[in-house]
Amino acid sequence: MSVRFGVLLALGFGAAVAYLASLNTARVRVAVAADRAWEVPLAALVVGAFLVGAVLALLLGLVRDLGRSYRDYQRAREARRAESLGDVYHRGVDAQLSGRADAALQIYEDLLKRDPGHAQAHARLGELALERGDAKGALVHHLDALRGEERPELLLAAAEDFRRTGRPGEAAALLERLLARDQNHVAALHALRDLAMAEGQWQRALGAQERIVAARPYADQMAALQAQLSRRMASTPHSLMQRNQGSKVELVVVSADRGLCGSFNAQIFRQTTELAGRLEAEGQTVTLTTIGKKARDFFKRRRWPITKSWMQLFDRLKFDQANEIAQELIGLFTSGERAEVRLLFTEFRSVVSQRVTGQIMLPVSAQSPQSPQSPQSPQSPQSPQSNDESAAAQDAQSGGGYLYEPEEDQLLDELLPRAVAVQLFRALLESATSEQGARMMAMDSASRNAGQMIDRLTLIYNKTRQAAITKELMDIVGGAEALR
Repeated sequence: MSVRFGVLLALGFGAAVAYLASLNTARVRVAVAADRAWEVPLAALVVGAFLVGAVLALLLGLVRDLGRSYRDYQRAREARRAESLGDVYHRGVDAQLSGRADAALQIYEDLLKRDPGHAQAHARLGELALERGDAKGALVHHLDALRGEERPELLLAAAEDFRRTGRPGEAAALLERLLARDQNHVAALHALRDLAMAEGQWQRALGAQERIVAARPYADQMAALQAQLSRRMASTPHSLMQRNQGSKVELVVVSADRGLCGSFNAQIFRQTTELAGRLEAEGQTVTLTTIGKKARDFFKRRRWPITKSWMQLFDRLKFDQANEIAQELIGLFTSGERAEVRLLFTEFRSVVSQRVTGQIMLPVSAQSPQSPQSPQSPQSPQSPQSNDESAAAQDAQSGGGYLYEPEEDQLLDELLPRAVAVQLFRALLESATSEQGARMMAMDSASRNAGQMIDRLTLIYNKTRQAAITKELMDIVGGAEALR
């Protein structure tokens, strides 16, 4: 506006001067060449000078206005950029909270393309990675967030990711760094305590797994040996190899002494209940021998007939304990009180996989041990011809058998009770290892769910607090406007 006003003022002043000069007929001689000159009216020179000045002033004003406009544009662009980053982030948060994980992931990635060091976007991407089960991806994003801003919650998240990926040393280092800044940080103290407890739980599970891996070959070879001896004594079978007359079946149920191990106990109870129902439907009477406090409590509340209960065995499990239980079961069987004894326990496959398994303990089978079976498909008797064929194949595979001293019947008297005890001891080791694995997975799932619940409740609290603050500000502003 000032430039245009100046130009108009200059033109008006020039026109006035030109009008005054036109009243004078004076001319000015302007030499164009050595032999030629122009005579220009003085009024024309004055008007030309004013026009040139006006154009120069206009150009200078335009340059100045362009510079000012460019600076304003840069400031507005930076303001819009900062505001749009916040808007994009909150849009991603809204998408994440509404369950649209894919949309939130795309929004956060677009945000990081504009600002690679955006710590909050990295933290949110870490949360999405955890929801997908990608602990390593979550760790990468949380570490990137820490490079941008080292906040306590980011340190805790990265420590948890280190723990999930099996790197407790790095997790402890991050927690100690946080505690160095705030010695009374409650969440860090709890996380460090849980880390120590998880490390001890892992060591216990690892020790139990090593014990069962070491016990399996011995138990398999013991069963194979007693099966071969039994086949050689087929004409005069041992008393522990013959099914008794009667309809009473003893179910030996192996559970845990404590809870907090997920569905470990519930699965063995469900399988026991289903198997007992099928046996009773066939006209047999079912009684129980429970190993583990949880099995005793469960079936006692339902008034099931319990022959005997054994508890607190798994803290320091020894073969003598299994042998004592086996001798009592053998006594029930040899006295004719029970026609059959079946064993139900949880077979250990891995830390994340366990399976309820059923076996017939008594009478002892003359077949070499097969892979444990599910209680839904118990071992069924085979025809004599199939038994003979399988026995011959197994003897041929083992090189024709062994030479025994003393006689086979004396060996069976000693070997069969020990084989039953070894079978039970192996089942107890399998169950103890499965319990440790199930407890590890249950505690990890509970910790993860608790963390997610804390995040949701914190967000709800912050939203509620912000809404209350906004309402109070609106009331204050409304009151001030009413007083005017």
